[in-house]
Amino acid sequence: MSTAPREGEAYVYRGEWVLDEEAARPGGQIVFFLRRQEMFGPLVFDQAVEDFRDAPNLRELAYQAADEDPARRGRATSVFRRSAIIVAHALNRANGECEFRGCDAPFEKPDETLYLEVHHIGRLADGGPDHPMNVAAVCPNCHRELHFGTETGRKNAELREAIRIKERNGFLDD
Repeated sequence: MSTAPREGEAYVYRGEWVLDEEAARPGGQIVFFLRRQEMFGPLVFDQAVEDFRDAPNLRELAYQAADEDPARRGRATSVFRRSAIIVAHALNRANGECEFRGCDAPFEKPDETLYLEVHHIGRLADGGPDHPMNVAAVCPNCHRELHFGTETGRKNAELREAIRIKERNGFLDD
C-alpha cells in the first residue's frame, strides 16, 4: 500500500520549523527542518518530571526554575456537547459509589451531593457516544487510572461490561 499522497491530497504536519544554520546552501539558500511537536508534548514533559525527581538538588533547581509570570501558549481545543441528563443518570446510578472499584465518593460538595466524575468509557474524542451505556460515575483516582494507568483498554472494557449489566438489569433512578 502506497503512503505517497495522491494529487489533491495534503498532509498536516505538527511541529516547529527550525533554522539549520549548518546546512545553509551556497547562493544564500536557507534550510529549515521540521522538529516534530511530540518532542515537546506531554510524554516528553512527563519523562522530564520523572528524570528530575532523582536530582539531589531538586529544591534548589525548582527555585531557580520558578517563573512568576509564565508565558501562555496558544492551543486550539474542541469542546463536545454533553447531556446533563446523562451525567445526572450516571451519578444517580452510582449512588455515591465509584462504578469502577466501588470506592466511596471522596467528599461532599457544598450543595451536599457526593463528588464523583462522569467518565466516558469510549472517549468522545475517539468517536464514543454521549450515552448512558458509555458513561460511568467514578472517583477521581479511578478516573485518572482509567485514562493514564496501565492496561486502560482492559479496565475500560471491564467497566463497560459492568455498566451494561447494571443498565440491562433495569437500574431505575430514585
